[in-house]
Amino acid sequence: MADDLPPEPFDAADSIAENNARRDVERLAREDADVLRAIMHTKKGRAWIIRQLDRCHINSPAKFVAGSPDATAHNLGLEAYGAMLLTDVMKASVDLYMTAIKEAQAEAERANAVRREARVKREATERGPDAEDMVGVKLPPPKGFPGHVPPAPPRKKR
Repeated sequence: MADDLPPEPFDAADSIAENNARRDVERLAREDADVLRAIMHTKKGRAWIIRQLDRCHINSPAKFVAGSPDATAHNLGLEAYGAMLLTDVMKASVDLYMTAIKEAQAEAERANAVRREARVKREATERGPDAEDMVGVKLPPPKGFPGHVPPAPPRKKR
C-alpha cells in the first residue's frame, strides 16, 4: 500500500539487528521443519513428498534430454529445487523420509504384481484354453462314438 514505509536497511554493524536477523532465519527454518514433519506424519503426505522428489528428477537420469539443451536445463533446474526439498525433508526427519522410501518401494512392488497378474490373465484370455487347461474337463463324445447324444430337433412354432 502507499502508506507502508519501506523496510529499514539492514545494518551489519548493529549487533542487535544482526542477532534478530539470525534468530528470524532460525525461527523460519524451525517452522518449515515443523510443517514438513506434519506432512510426513501421514502416509499420504509421505507419498506426496516422494512424488514431488520424483517430479524433480531426483535420482533419475531422465533429466538429460538428448538434442535439447533447453529441456535439459529446465530439468536440471527442477533437480536443483528437488535437492533443496530433499535437504529440508532430511533435516526435518530422516526416519520419516526412510519410512517414505520403504512405503514407496512396497507400493511399486504391489503395483508391479497387479500389472503382472493382469498381463497374465489378459494373455490367457487372448490365447484361449490350452489342452493343459482342459485336463479333467469332461467333454461329450464326438459324433459316431457310443454315448453321443444328437442335438434335439428345432421346435415348430404353433
